[in-house]
Amino acid sequence: MVESYKDNGKDFIKIDEKIERLGFKNLEKLADKINDVLETIPETRDDDHLLIGYVYNRFYKLDKTNTFGSVVKMVGRGELPAFESITRCRRKIQEQGLHLGAKRKIRKEVEEDVKEQIVSWGKNEPQMEN
Repeated sequence: MVESYKDNGKDFIKIDEKIERLGFKNLEKLADKINDVLETIPETRDDDHLLIGYVYNRFYKLDKTNTFGSVVKMVGRGELPAFESITRCRRKIQEQGLHLGAKRKIRKEVEEDVKEQIVSWGKNEPQMEN
């Protein structure tokens, strides 16, 4: 049974119950699985769909015989991690500089040039007189 309380007329779920219901306690385990896939299959670093497929196949034994509808139902029942959870974990791992994809490496290389261009946009244009 989910415990709740009221505050100023609003219903709130006890935070521990809410965390458990949303599956946050398993995020560390999921992050380890995603890290493993990113490390061993570099193509997944730039392709979230491929990453989701490999995570579901490798750790949850899903394959081409599972229909999309059955996968969505399994996600809804909490039997599989949500697509968003997988992609969010990938972003957090890559924010730490780990397992960057080829596209991200290129963006990182040109980042300073783009910053300089943005800053200089207003400086190089002639000023309009009133």
